[in-house]
Amino acid sequence: MKFLKYLVILTFALCSVATVTKAQSVAFLASGSSALFNELGQAAFTSASTNTPCLWTQGAISSIEAQDTRTSPATNETGSIWVTWGPGTGTCAAPAGSYNIYAYLSLDSVLGDRCYFETDSAGVAGCVLSMTIAAGTAGANKICYPQPTASCTEYLDNAAIPAAVIGALNGQHIFVAGTDIRPEDAKFASTRMFTACGTPLYRQPFDQGLREVYGLGYQTGTTGVGTPVSSYYSSATFHVLDFNITGNDPITSQPVPSYTVSTVGAQPIIIAVSGPNITAAKDINGFTFTLFVQGVLGRTTDLIGPTTTAPVTTLIREPLSGTYNTTEFSIPNSSQFHGSQDDNNCNGNVAYSNPMNLQSTNGVYPAFRRRVIGTGQMVAEIQALGPAGTDTLGYFFWSQGNAAAFTDSNGRYLTVNGVDPLQSPSAYVTPGVFDGIIPGSDSSHPISNVTFAGLNAGDYPAWSALRLVSKSPTPAGVSNLITAVQTLDSTQHDFVTLANLKVWHSHYYMPVIGSQVSANGATLNPATPNDLCNPAAGAIAEFGGDAGGANLLKQANVDFCSDFNNIDGLINKAN
Repeated sequence: MKFLKYLVILTFALCSVATVTKAQSVAFLASGSSALFNELGQAAFTSASTNTPCLWTQGAISSIEAQDTRTSPATNETGSIWVTWGPGTGTCAAPAGSYNIYAYLSLDSVLGDRCYFETDSAGVAGCVLSMTIAAGTAGANKICYPQPTASCTEYLDNAAIPAAVIGALNGQHIFVAGTDIRPEDAKFASTRMFTACGTPLYRQPFDQGLREVYGLGYQTGTTGVGTPVSSYYSSATFHVLDFNITGNDPITSQPVPSYTVSTVGAQPIIIAVSGPNITAAKDINGFTFTLFVQGVLGRTTDLIGPTTTAPVTTLIREPLSGTYNTTEFSIPNSSQFHGSQDDNNCNGNVAYSNPMNLQSTNGVYPAFRRRVIGTGQMVAEIQALGPAGTDTLGYFFWSQGNAAAFTDSNGRYLTVNGVDPLQSPSAYVTPGVFDGIIPGSDSSHPISNVTFAGLNAGDYPAWSALRLVSKSPTPAGVSNLITAVQTLDSTQHDFVTLANLKVWHSHYYMPVIGSQVSANGATLNPATPNDLCNPAAGAIAEFGGDAGGANLLKQANVDFCSDFNNIDGLINKAN
């Protein structure tokens, strides 16, 4: 009897211990746009909202991959990663007890969306994060911290990655997408890649007129698998795999997950130049930019300012990047101009030049359009002047992290149609005199100058909202990180927050993807005055795409509602 009594007591004690012991929790596991990489990482590292003050980062290496398991073998994508975690009852090097983990793999917007929606043959959604890196590996210091008078100084990763964190992340399905275009736009971009080169597709922009977009010709004979996009400058490739945002997965026929979209803020695309002759330029109008990315123009003196004629290399992003699509449908393929960055790149029904290396100026002058893959390569190649100097034009989403390496000598940005995307003219060193030096480059051009006044006036054409796509209801980790990044941005100047955003993008239906267009989406803050025709009724769900589109002041929408008794306004709710 005594033995049984003690046995029962011992059993109870063991059960009690098992109940209070809690494994680490992956609160946030995302992949997607580099536009969100730096500031989300800073926010996760520094905020009490996330409570994960241990930081580790790494560049694109094959021991950290997002695996698309719908293909055999799996298709692997690599990118820079940040990971933060709490020490729990231990330390950063040896966490213990209960703690959260946040991680973000920088791939690209369409890849991020694909990694959320793809569903394997077992019906499980999301790319699989494979982390076979050795425990104790030191970090690579990829997250940088901006200062008031300089672009960026690096945070030193404060911990090597422990085995427990690797174990928690390895094999996990990615359940959040970071994106600067809506899922509808990501699906449209994928559809365009799988459409025979030159075949008309239709999208309906703000003015209600159907506009043609052409297929890009990366289809193959295998359903859902396209020809990888190659870089001119490296061995980097961008895999082309189809996905759906509603209905069933096109490769496995399994149901895709539902989703909600949480908006972080809004960020402009900046057009940047470098080289001994082209940096004399200060502005580029929309039509001139269109002609450069079409390959029609390619001389420095095609811009106002340069006096020495030299060939310009125009850099073009991969067509599945959010940066490409926001740029494409804001300027070259807008309702005003009807060009494309991939014009004249067809060989029958497939892409002609992959990697893109197309002569500009009809071959009369030695200028080229060339493909880069990823924001990092875009920025590096703009700055890569070479021994004799090369005149280069490119573009990227503004963020302090993306622009950190620019100085007066290795690159400047341009106004577009006379509108500055970052600063007010009164903030220039000589008020009203634009010099193109990127804010944060030196003490004369502080980062505090960045107010996005031109974007917020509705005058700057190339911008988009930054978003996190996740399941509904929105996971607590996503909400906590958004709270953290909004707080951080008050001194960071990476984006316009929703509370301060005075302009909308129009939304529009894209007939070609038919049932793939979804009414799921984020809402603006219902407490924000005049954010809808009837703010008291709450926000209306987004519907359709918004990469590019027309810009409209919120107040103009409210006035239209009043004047014409229209409960939806001029647009179908955009942000």
